[in-house]
Amino acid sequence: MIILKGTTMDTDMYQQRPRTRTRPSRYIPRRYIIISLMAICLFISYSLRVIISVAIIPMATDQGWDDHTKGLVFSCFYWGYIWSQVPGGFYAKKYGGKPVILYGILASSILTIMTPFCATSLPLFIVVRVLFGLAQGVTFPTIYYLGGQWLTSNEKSRGMSLVSSGVSIGTICTLGIGSYVLYYWTWPTLFYSIGFMGFLWCLVWYFVASSTPLEYYEHGSVFKMSEVEYDHIVNNQIHDVSDNDSIPWRNIVTHPAVIALISNHCIHNYGFYILLSWLPTYMEKELNFNIKEAGYYSILPYILLFIIANMGGFLSDYLLKRKVELLTIRQIMQSSGLLFQSLFLYLITRNPTIGQSILYFTLSIGLTGLCQSGYACSSLDLSPKYTGIIWGISNTVSTVPGIVGVYLTGRLLDYTGSFSPVFLLTACINIVGTIIWLFFAEATPVDFDYNTERLRL
Repeated sequence: MIILKGTTMDTDMYQQRPRTRTRPSRYIPRRYIIISLMAICLFISYSLRVIISVAIIPMATDQGWDDHTKGLVFSCFYWGYIWSQVPGGFYAKKYGGKPVILYGILASSILTIMTPFCATSLPLFIVVRVLFGLAQGVTFPTIYYLGGQWLTSNEKSRGMSLVSSGVSIGTICTLGIGSYVLYYWTWPTLFYSIGFMGFLWCLVWYFVASSTPLEYYEHGSVFKMSEVEYDHIVNNQIHDVSDNDSIPWRNIVTHPAVIALISNHCIHNYGFYILLSWLPTYMEKELNFNIKEAGYYSILPYILLFIIANMGGFLSDYLLKRKVELLTIRQIMQSSGLLFQSLFLYLITRNPTIGQSILYFTLSIGLTGLCQSGYACSSLDLSPKYTGIIWGISNTVSTVPGIVGVYLTGRLLDYTGSFSPVFLLTACINIVGTIIWLFFAEATPVDFDYNTERLRL
């Protein structure tokens, strides 16, 4: 049963708690603190992940790895990552998002610090990377579950765009600062420093965060929540209070809108993972940049990605307030992000100058930030109750491009010696994704517990 905002049942079922606190002056909304910590979490998560993209250059030189082996090293992270997506969403729903994401980042940080000690043995290094992927896999399903708990209905696009910007900022800082560290110091220093950052975040998250607004309000934290804010969150969300605790897996995975979400998530990730992993190598090999230059120029796309993702979120919420249909907004954002990337990847294959190559790469990655207001918000649109489960399924399947695409790129480079086939294949896949999204995407809540009947606000 879905309870809509402002109804009597909504008030009765969700506001039975002591009314003792009012909102003080100069009050910082506690959901903003949680959202900020979630953004920092993705900053840390992607910093931990992206280290390998720049560290692989000196590591490959030290260990004598060819492009095939580098592709294997990039790919093995996803061997573990794929298995913890659905469990991450399931355990977040069962035990709360706070402990699940805490243990995930803590384990990731420990494994990151262990990495330099294992790099001399390729089999051992691969095992550590697989375990690291397993620990990282719970991050996104849990983040989206927490977003569904803490964000009001009219804050979803803007809020999740801000949270997702942690990915861009983490990538920017790691590629930029990381290339500097690698140029003047050694690559193990990078793993130790970012692993330590992960420990610091875990400490703050443990003392400050809660899994839900109700838990935060009743049991408190370092910062107390006002009654005014609690009422605001509760009265501006869609609450699902069904007594059915079982998960309707078949209804979820066979729904056309979920299939459209999963397919577009896969297609977005195919291009994102390939460029994230191989861009510094491309700049070193094709543009003849040294490691510091490759790192610096590699951050430009992610600066634009951060800007575009947040602009897209604010624009989406603005258009929604102007009564533009939510589905239309999702279609415009997702399709624009994929098609712009296809265009600029095609232009890169036309023998551009160095300046044009940098521009095209920046635009091809940066403009996909629009997708953060497309497919990335879809699980929140479709089901507040099963957001974590849906995102867990989607992120599981969309890990396959990380396994296949990143490894396939290494093989193609060994066979052809050129990045052009890689970029053209990605451009074509994006066009297919756009067609699927335009025909099958939805943006209205789905009651998966009751014959997938669509319920409109």
